[in-house]
Amino acid sequence: MKPLHRVPQPSSSRRWRASAVLLSLSIIVAGCGEASTNPSQAVGIDSPIANLAFIHPDGSEGQLADHYGQPLVVNFFAGWCPPCKAELPDINAVHLAAGDDVKVLGISHDLSEDDWQELVSETNIDFETVFQPDREIFIELRLFGMPSTILINPEGEVVHTHSGILNAETLRSMISEYLDVEVSA
Repeated sequence: MKPLHRVPQPSSSRRWRASAVLLSLSIIVAGCGEASTNPSQAVGIDSPIANLAFIHPDGSEGQLADHYGQPLVVNFFAGWCPPCKAELPDINAVHLAAGDDVKVLGISHDLSEDDWQELVSETNIDFETVFQPDREIFIELRLFGMPSTILINPEGEVVHTHSGILNAETLRSMISEYLDVEVSA
């Protein structure tokens, strides 16, 4: 009897690398398009998402619930994401124009705290940024593509989500429509 011919299987390392490449490409492709959606669920102050921890630049922990009580724009970004880097100056311009009327918070999904700090320094953004490498909030909200931005009303409810790059005009319009706050140009 003739032995069966076995097709060589790729090593687990190769399979892992191939999976990582496919995941990276899907994130980049999703991030290049623009899509706005209305959230499927409101996330209030008692929600598990409200209490998921992230790291402040001084090493202390914080959570979204710390920012409730005011209109909040949360932008998810990373240095490995070219569209994220491209939109940061526009988000910063809206932050500066909004003053105390709207809180802007950036959540970094960089691979390391050094990468996060380097991007913040490189882009000269003034709004508060934090570090959450495990992407718990992003995943829990079922967001797709980078960058993504969510708008949270003062009661702690997600009132709008946007996946894809934003410019200042679009962000101002979203803030006006969903948070009922006018931000000058």
